Amino acid sequence: MDRRRFVLAGLSLPWLPQFGAGADASRPQLWLYDTRFAHARALAAARSAGNELLPVEGDVTELRSLLKPALATGSLRLSGVTTESFAFCLGVLARDAAGPRAHIHFSQSRHDADLRIWNLEVHAHG
Repeated sequence: MDRRRFVLAGLSLPWLPQFGAGADASRPQLWLYDTRFAHARALAAARSAGNELLPVEGDVTELRSLLKPALATGSLRLSGVTTESFAFCLGVLARDAAGPRAHIHFSQSRHDADLRIWNLEVHAHG
């Protein structure tokens, strides 16, 4: 199975509906970590409070299929340990998927020269 099929198959798992309005609004439902950095998974696991972890590589566009269905319920909360460019591009894709009236909150902190720890919250309106 290639990486793309693995990621897309994982996105159809039963936890996908948890991204919606019924999810615990106090924490992200999914933590992404960049597999190109050995310590990224450990950082994500330590901060995830038991939430799902999703391995990603540099191609953020593979997550496009996650955004539309999740935002159909109204909101999406993600966190991650990835590169700054991955987090930025995911925010752009989320804004595109949510529409022009969406409210997006993004925060990040530098972990080291390569990785950022970030939170993304999107509320779609209309």
